[in-house]
Amino acid sequence: MKAPKNISMVAWLLFLLKDCFYDSISLRWQPSFFFEPWLGFFQARLFRDGLCIGYNGEARVSQRGKAMDTRSQSSSGGWNDPSMGYIQKAADAASSIEPIATPDLPNEAIEEIAQILASMFHYRHQVDIVHRFEVMKRLREEAVVLRKTIQDKGRAAVRLDDLFEHHSLHTVIYKSQVEAWLALRAQKPTYGKEPPERCPACDMPLVNSWTCLGCGLELESPYLRMQLRASSQSQIRHLPYHYALLSDTERRRLLFINCREGHRVGWEIDAEQWAVEAPMSALYLDKHRILLTDRQQNRVFEVGMFGELLWEFNTEESERHALFEPSRVTLFHRAQDEYFLIADTGNHRVLMVDRHHRIHWQYGMMGEAGADDGYLDSPTDLQMTSDGHVLIVDSGNNRVIEVNSDNGRIVWQAPEHLGLLQPVFAERLQNHHMIIVDAGNYRVLELNPQGELEEEVNYYNQNLDPRFRLDNPTQYIRRENQNILLGSAQRMMEIDLIHKHALWVAPLNDLNYEYQDEILHSLDPNEEFVALVEKQDAPPMEQLSLNRVLQRTQVFQNAPEEFLEVLTPYLTMHTYYPEEKIVKEGETGDAMYILRKGKVHVVRGEDTLLATLETGDIFGEMALVLSEPRSATVKASTTCEVYRLSKWAFETAIQAFPDVYHRIQELAQNRAAITRLKTGRHLSAAEASEVLQTLLDTQLERLQKIKSEYKHQAQSVIVFRPPWRLMYTKIEQHAIHAAIREGWHCFELHLHSRSGEKMTLDQVCPVILLLREQGELIKLHPSADAIRRDLLNDTLALTLITHHSREQILEDLGSMQGWAPTQIFEIDF
Repeated sequence: MKAPKNISMVAWLLFLLKDCFYDSISLRWQPSFFFEPWLGFFQARLFRDGLCIGYNGEARVSQRGKAMDTRSQSSSGGWNDPSMGYIQKAADAASSIEPIATPDLPNEAIEEIAQILASMFHYRHQVDIVHRFEVMKRLREEAVVLRKTIQDKGRAAVRLDDLFEHHSLHTVIYKSQVEAWLALRAQKPTYGKEPPERCPACDMPLVNSWTCLGCGLELESPYLRMQLRASSQSQIRHLPYHYALLSDTERRRLLFINCREGHRVGWEIDAEQWAVEAPMSALYLDKHRILLTDRQQNRVFEVGMFGELLWEFNTEESERHALFEPSRVTLFHRAQDEYFLIADTGNHRVLMVDRHHRIHWQYGMMGEAGADDGYLDSPTDLQMTSDGHVLIVDSGNNRVIEVNSDNGRIVWQAPEHLGLLQPVFAERLQNHHMIIVDAGNYRVLELNPQGELEEEVNYYNQNLDPRFRLDNPTQYIRRENQNILLGSAQRMMEIDLIHKHALWVAPLNDLNYEYQDEILHSLDPNEEFVALVEKQDAPPMEQLSLNRVLQRTQVFQNAPEEFLEVLTPYLTMHTYYPEEKIVKEGETGDAMYILRKGKVHVVRGEDTLLATLETGDIFGEMALVLSEPRSATVKASTTCEVYRLSKWAFETAIQAFPDVYHRIQELAQNRAAITRLKTGRHLSAAEASEVLQTLLDTQLERLQKIKSEYKHQAQSVIVFRPPWRLMYTKIEQHAIHAAIREGWHCFELHLHSRSGEKMTLDQVCPVILLLREQGELIKLHPSADAIRRDLLNDTLALTLITHHSREQILEDLGSMQGWAPTQIFEIDF
């Protein structure tokens, strides 16, 4: 007999051994005294593996999303019925669990909810109930009910009276907590010699790269994995993607936050249960362990997710073991042994110790500050690098050094011309670049392997909000997407070092579980949300300047105010009701529209939604320039008030403005070329290759020109969260910034194959030709060279500098066959 798929060997072995424990008289399976103590453990395995064992010897396997076989119980049966075996009762309870309706909370969430409730009970009453079978059975029954409420509402109130030894549990459990526990217990994927096709964090195609161009995720290649094993553990090595572990010193708690979901709290551990005064340097290890320091009580120790104390460095072993204000601890492996590096800040030294409290290495003289070789002054951070050196931030001496752990000699030091002032953190990256947090100058630096300045960003100056001022940063985390979390005892902020953005800043006491959308938005306001609020609060259209609205379109850009004043009286008001069509696909356009009030949908065919337009948006403006069929239908989603400008009125008004008329004629010729591209034949392989080669040559020429003009300079952070997804080099940022200053738009477009299958060369090249007619393409993903080598997937991302409006680009791309609706983001560095 073979074990069913997806069933653990432990659970299957239990099924095979059940025949050994039949009651010879009643012929019912009964647990023996040998099995009784293990039932709690086995039941947990059964719930996880989906195996239920009946007393008649049946094995029933449940699969995620499919209902299990159910068994009706007699009125006398139940959990307390002595005529039923324990495993049979567990089987019947498990078989009554309804399948999860949505993929957000899988079947495993039921067990995680029960575990969360058990941990809450442990924290409240200091009683461990995880191995109490009857208590955990009740929690799992409650979890079945709670799961649906949490799924629908995002949270659920829990009231369990007299749960164990007259102790009750009254609490609230949040969906973010369940998601956090599921993520923390899941294993990160590992890869062989080749990277996956798509990024596991954002689903962007990777195109044979170990670094995602979309979200910046750095995957572990075999070479990187080898380096990570030789160096000390990073802050996020064993954490799920997008999660970070923070130390809230003032409130004495540890926070697991989800940086992707509005940096809301996923799980919280109260450090008061360990009598901790100032928890710092929290490091999440494998097997759900947490390593941290207590700077006030001079402790270094390790705890579990339930708050249990697992290990503590014995500071009373000898005088040499005594610590004073330890600020940082990290862990690394040598062979099979674990070693700890401790920044003993108050004693002006760093230590290397093992789990048996033996001191293996020390740099710095205990209790003596100095700047000579062998001395330190208030070290605040340290790291074991992959080449066996110890990187030390010697904050009191305003320096960062690397020390050979074999002979104690300094092998590298940050250049003096950098002018470091009270550096607090440093990290040697796996590409041998170095990140330094220079707290005294409010900046973050990135140095290349030669020690030259590669990136520099000032996270605070006098022109920025005072909330960005971190005088004494005590937390530093480099996330998996290369962003940096920087924090003090009062607040945290996230910095996009590449794009020079401060993505968010928040007081630590404001980081809480999500319980309503308004709180989530106030914690993480992005630019799109701010724009939406501004649009909702805007005064009626007639109180705004119609001239400013008209100037947003390509047709009227740079037109004189006199022309717009003449044009405005020709606008006529029309009202449309829900589902009423304003513009019909295929009809020849003869008017432009301005949405004064309401919302409309732009659709192609029967139900393909291309875009949603709201108050202040413009559509159909190219009908004034060129008579061509409408490429999409625009219909009212709500009751709408629309200004209409007919082509006849436009041509009448333009007669007195020959300069405007001449520019409109040039625009008409350009639009005619675009129309031919939209309706023309497919390109041959040779023509497609020529298009891509021309694009490569143009990009190379532009890049060389920009490099010759570009000069490195420090930049302050820009305080908003960018909606776009591609990552831009400093050269590309410089080009975009220069174009925007000259009045151009910069859009990032994401196109997807409608069929979901791999794109072809002759499908991609017409899009590239179309967009080149509308402006300058400065970035493609996959790159032009990768497209030539047929390294395509179902997604194409492009960055376009253009004078065309967002609506016009969407309309033109909407007419291309084989593409799903386009995502478009406006970039503004």
